[in-house]
Order: sequence, then C-alpha cells, then structure tokens
Amino acid sequence: MNRDDKKSNKETNLLELIPMRVSDWKNNDEGLVTLILPKFKSKIGKMFASRFKNPNYEVKLDVIGAFLWKECDGRNNVHKISIELVKEFGDEIEPVYERLKIFFNMLKNLKAIELN
Repeated sequence: MNRDDKKSNKETNLLELIPMRVSDWKNNDEGLVTLILPKFKSKIGKMFASRFKNPNYEVKLDVIGAFLWKECDGRNNVHKISIELVKEFGDEIEPVYERLKIFFNMLKNLKAIELN
C-alpha cells in the first residue's frame, strides 16, 4: 500500500459507504442473527479445518446488531441506515455514528461485510 492509498482511506466518508453482507448467517425465531464465519481463511487453514467437526464459528448479534445486519443489503448507505436505526431505537442508540463506525469496522475486520 502506498501513501496515496493510505490518504484516500482516511478521507473516505463512512456515511457514504454501502455495506454489503458477504458471509453466511441465520435468523432465529426471535429475529436475532447469528453470523457463520470460517475459523481459518488461508488455503492451508481451510484444508485442516475441513477435518474438524465444525470448520466455522458463530457470532451472535444482539437486537441492534441484528437490525444493522439486515440493513446491510448492498442498497442502503451508512447514512440511510443510521436514520432507520434512530427511527427504530430512538435515544437508546446514541451516539449513533460512533456506534456504527465501531460495528462496521468490526464486521469488516471479520470479513463479514464489504464497504463500497
């Protein structure tokens, strides 16, 4: 990565980005979401993981996380998602932008979403 790439990453406005789900997930009867993520991402790791009983691990999201996950459909940008989040949860979600930044960075690091 060169300096220009680092600079452009810092200047990216999170609110303009569009999150898109890229990992498997399941929805339970209560409307909560569980992400299904591979334990290993490298070719060698995947080869060894295939020998395990379960090569994946699960991440259970709370009510707010489940709501956000369902909004990551590749159509809504983060700003629109923040508006819907405030409509749904009101003051409980404040500070909304800081929470969204943490949540989307976590999902991006887990390779569960892509931000375009």
